[in-house]
Amino acid sequence: MIKPITASDGHILTDGEIYGKTIYLAEGMDESAFHEITEEEYAAIRDAEADIELGADSEMALKAAAYDIITGVSE
Repeated sequence: MIKPITASDGHILTDGEIYGKTIYLAEGMDESAFHEITEEEYAAIRDAEADIELGADSEMALKAAAYDIITGVSE
């Protein structure tokens, strides 16, 4: 059974990899793995991740992989 957990106002739930105001726990997921951070902390994390620049080769590889996924092409 999927169980939702919801962050309090002004906060985001995270386990360090997943972020959201409401998290729907799948079977086997532990609610205790999640904690709240402020929306400002989340914005700083999101901005820091957006600032990571990929090299041209890495960016092309990611675009090619995304295209393959979208079009259903596999190697």
